[in-house]
Amino acid sequence: MSVSEQLFIKTEIELSEVAELLARTLQMEVRDTARGTFLAGPLSCTSAGEFGGKLSPNKFSTDSPETEDVQAFDGYPILFDMWLAVGSRDDQQRLALEVMRKTAASHDWPLILLHDLDLLVARWDPDRGWQTFPPGTSPDVEDIAVWG
Repeated sequence: MSVSEQLFIKTEIELSEVAELLARTLQMEVRDTARGTFLAGPLSCTSAGEFGGKLSPNKFSTDSPETEDVQAFDGYPILFDMWLAVGSRDDQQRLALEVMRKTAASHDWPLILLHDLDLLVARWDPDRGWQTFPPGTSPDVEDIAVWG
């Protein structure tokens, strides 16, 4: 499956500590490799296989974007790019939402979930609560009225 789900995390905590905290929260294993930091493990809603992904600095964000370059995940320094090794896209999306919900319940970090870096799925902010986006909502400036 070449499509992935992205959880953007807003925190000042170092990436290595975020990895350990997420691993405990999600009952996953941290795997540090030459290619980066990965989290992996089974989650409750599938028996299809291992779910996880790569935890890395958010290279898609800019600190001071021009108006036309603004994206919903600007200012979120950490990216958890997630995928399901074996299974359906529906299973993968359901698991990504489960990761987001468990993370929100355990940590006070603002979170944004995207599908394939193209579509906004949901946002959690400890001060504003949950927001689920209508299908087709872009993280780009054209939909800023929806997510801004």
